[in-house]
Amino acid sequence: MFMGKGGTGKTSSALATGILSADKGHRTLVISTDAGHSIPDALGTAVGNEPTRVSDNLYAMELDARSEVERNWGSIRDYMSAFFATKLDENLAAELSQMPGIEELLGVLKIEELGNQWDVMILDSAPTGQALRFLAVPEVMGRFGLELIKLQRTATKLLKPMQSMLPIPIPDESVYAQAEGMIEKLKRAGAIMRDSDVSSIRLVTNPEKMAVMQTQRNFTFMNLFGFNVDMVVLNRFFPEGVGDYFSRWKQIQKDYTQAVESSFYPIPVRKVRYFQNEVVGVDSLREMGREIYGDSDPSSVFHKGKPFDITKDESGYVLRLQIPFIAKGDVQLSQEGDMLSISVKTSATVYDREIALPKILEGKEAVSAKFDEGTSSLLITFKRALLEKCKSARRA
Repeated sequence: MFMGKGGTGKTSSALATGILSADKGHRTLVISTDAGHSIPDALGTAVGNEPTRVSDNLYAMELDARSEVERNWGSIRDYMSAFFATKLDENLAAELSQMPGIEELLGVLKIEELGNQWDVMILDSAPTGQALRFLAVPEVMGRFGLELIKLQRTATKLLKPMQSMLPIPIPDESVYAQAEGMIEKLKRAGAIMRDSDVSSIRLVTNPEKMAVMQTQRNFTFMNLFGFNVDMVVLNRFFPEGVGDYFSRWKQIQKDYTQAVESSFYPIPVRKVRYFQNEVVGVDSLREMGREIYGDSDPSSVFHKGKPFDITKDESGYVLRLQIPFIAKGDVQLSQEGDMLSISVKTSATVYDREIALPKILEGKEAVSAKFDEGTSSLLITFKRALLEKCKSARRA
């Protein structure tokens, strides 16, 4: 998955990767999950909601939310339209049934649907804000969706005898079955996206302040949520010989290039020069791809990070969670049972995540936490809960 601030060259990087992957003999699909699709502009060829052949082994498609809802969400769509039509004009109800965030949801489902049909799938994501929601969808829906459906199904059974007296329609079993199937697909897709053996995220940025800072925040999110970043593409730096007019820009880019290479180490940083012409068409995109990958296979995973590990010492079990680009005091923790809630404050936003504790930490209590700025790691010490200690004492 390629991710970055709008305008950094994310789509070009995704397509360049797809072209080189196809050249290596891999059957490759590039999917745009951005509502403002630009794949046809970059390729110079029309692309639709179904895989469209671009060249040997290479296909591309643009996710169209309306078509996907019509094709896959019949029962849910019909119920939502009926629900809103009780209060609103039916034409408006059809528009309201296209839920906010639908592109992110459908994009994740598409991974699960098409994953086994291609050797390589490349996602050209929406700009950063939408992309982060895209990555969070499987965890959020998977954790709360099934429980919510269970509660709603129980309420429906209780209300069914009174349906004729209610001002809104009651969903039938087909609605719940389709929703449950969707959530199970989301959970499977989420597992694929977090599997560093088969999936990775490549961050695309430019050597300038705003783009680099956004990339650092993205990397913080990836580590907090357990996604593997295997490459940073540093796009559009000025090559030698561009003239004195850009001398100041070259120094700025040099400074940010050094900052990116040091702060993201050991993740590989691949630099792409500012081309003399627009990077449009298969040949130009292939040239860009060669600059990123050289002779290596772009479908490889170039780095495998470990988002957390657990060790044991004399004080108890220590959970180490790497969270780069934050400072001491930017993290808040709370624990409820076997769920650990982490809130991370960055320069622009706050990321919240609930983590189900690994089995080795179940029944244990977080007793202390500290942030190691040298390794950008949060260290949380767990000990046996007080109730467990009392039980052990009574057994003794």
